[in-house]
Amino acid sequence: MLLNSLPQPVRRLLLADDDASTCLLAHSALSGAGFQVFLATNGEEAVESVLRDRPQMVLLDLEMPGVDGYEACRRMRCLPGGVELPIVVVTSLDDPGSIERAYAAGATDFVTKPINWVLLVHRVRYVLRAADSAAALRAAESRNQALLRAMPDSLFLLDGAGRIQACAAGGGALPGDSPGQESLTTLAALLPPEAALALPTLCAQALASRMATTLECQRLQHGVTQVLEVRLLPNEDGTLLAVVRDVSEQKFAEQRIRRLAYYDNLTDLPNREWMEMRLTSELLAAGKVGRRVAVLFIDLDQFRRVNDTLGQLAGDAVLIEAADRLRRCLANVHPGVEDELPLARLGADEFLIWLPLMDSPGSAVEMADLIRQTFEPLFPCGPVEVKATASIGVACYPADGQDVPKLLRNADAASQQAKAAGRNRVVVYRAEMNNRALERLSLEADLRRAVASNSLEVYYQPKYRVDDLGLVGAEALLRWNHPRLGFIPPNEFIGLAEAAGFIVDIDRWVVKRVCEDISVWRAAGKRLLPVAVNLSAHEFLNQAVVSMITDAAAQAEVPHGLLELELTENALVHDATLARELLTQLRDAGFTLAIDDFGTGYSSLQYLRSFPVHTLKIDRSFVRGAPDEREACALIRAVIQFAHSLDLSVVAEGVENYRQLDLLRAEGCDYLQGYLMDPALPVATYAAML
Repeated sequence: MLLNSLPQPVRRLLLADDDASTCLLAHSALSGAGFQVFLATNGEEAVESVLRDRPQMVLLDLEMPGVDGYEACRRMRCLPGGVELPIVVVTSLDDPGSIERAYAAGATDFVTKPINWVLLVHRVRYVLRAADSAAALRAAESRNQALLRAMPDSLFLLDGAGRIQACAAGGGALPGDSPGQESLTTLAALLPPEAALALPTLCAQALASRMATTLECQRLQHGVTQVLEVRLLPNEDGTLLAVVRDVSEQKFAEQRIRRLAYYDNLTDLPNREWMEMRLTSELLAAGKVGRRVAVLFIDLDQFRRVNDTLGQLAGDAVLIEAADRLRRCLANVHPGVEDELPLARLGADEFLIWLPLMDSPGSAVEMADLIRQTFEPLFPCGPVEVKATASIGVACYPADGQDVPKLLRNADAASQQAKAAGRNRVVVYRAEMNNRALERLSLEADLRRAVASNSLEVYYQPKYRVDDLGLVGAEALLRWNHPRLGFIPPNEFIGLAEAAGFIVDIDRWVVKRVCEDISVWRAAGKRLLPVAVNLSAHEFLNQAVVSMITDAAAQAEVPHGLLELELTENALVHDATLARELLTQLRDAGFTLAIDDFGTGYSSLQYLRSFPVHTLKIDRSFVRGAPDEREACALIRAVIQFAHSLDLSVVAEGVENYRQLDLLRAEGCDYLQGYLMDPALPVATYAAML
């Protein structure tokens, strides 16, 4: 239904007149025109009707007995809502004095007798429309005033010179201040000095351009920095509306967003994005004057080991300390500019420093070596201290790169060369380093393709009982026969996969492949012996590891007891609580659990006592020294005794001669594997032994 088709409410009128014929005629004319009419015969009744019936208009005769129209009009104006009530007086007197007296009493309008009833109806409608318009205007003004009072801004009307003509909001004061002083005549008197000086010029600019002009300034407000925005809006009459707004929260929010976007939360150093913008500017400036810029790529040595062994909190502590040491070192070179140091954290354990005023690579190397030395003292990590040296690569603009990406790539290549050369050293970039980096990237791509195409191979190294050398199982070992480079040692491509972040894919591929091989052997009627599979820390410390292994075994229909899962000490103590939970689930599912390379990590005996494992494997580095090295023999003996005291079996790895076998047999070792018996064998060769 359309709004204008809705029935309109009946308008209420009060007619006060002591003449009965006038009342009758007026009532007939007005009610016939659709009005609801209330009647009163004297002033007192009229006042009472206004209170009781709340008419929207009053027709009031001036000459009535008792309380006359003048007094009744005055009383009505004193009633609630009486100020806005339209009161039209009806009089037979046409002298100006009577009309002026009626207006003085509060009359809105007047009509004279004799009354033209047709014109009266139109007059009433006109007065009501005027009253409605006035009421709407008052409501709009009230809303506007409420909005202005609610606004946090201050509004001033200024002339062209910045003098205050009126204050629309804010009480003549700036946001956050108490109401202003009446004696202040210019907006400049309220602003900080620098803004006050600029205000007249900006006012002139706004008026000349007929466009809004904005001024931003800061001041201390109750000991806190406040940011004010003064917006000048020109009017057609040559005045300006000045809107003064407190934008402190907005500006501080922008600063926080910028901080989050361009700074590292952990170390509070600028991040890679900030570095790229800043260093790009440095290179452009250096290029214009022919200056060199040295870039130092700093990579912490063996940081992953700290994270894997002591946990992420310890790793974070090392990174924070590393950042502080770099700041202190650079602050000595650039005193007084700690907030603008040419230093950034690129990510993980990598930092970057650029030295825009270097005259030769030699001075850059001296600075790099000074930084390297600051990393040599041990890093505090809670109750322990750890070693975290730095390998630093140096590249120079423009010789080693004329843009940021190439310069960083070459400096990174030099740092990787420093690591390959033994870590904790400084290496200056040379062109041939890129070849090695490209080879590494190429090898990584080949490895990804090998995993995707099932081109890797699983070999099996047999495991034997020590007392009678009976075959008891095998360990699955990964091999990669590269189509161009031949067999690549596992320690090379496994490390590559860990660094590239897809070691988990390899772990899952190996588990699946071993389960498939066991299924094939069973179908061929072979003797089924347990197979040990290594899991990396990345795969094991994952809530999905249990379902991954059980799903692989279920798909191949392999009994869980035929899979032994080997984990390193470091993988277990990285998150001991999670490790214990996962080990318990795997043990309860029927898998055998072993700790690989025992003795090479940082785990405590207290940890090992609480882990539900079945086997300890003595690392080959201990076996290699036996029986000639006293320390190696003592370690072997201690591990065997410790394991047996916990009802754990012991496997010795890397057994290569009979003297080692004799020692292990004498000490009560349970199982062995190594070249004395067999190397890792292709799947067909091992299957033939079953």
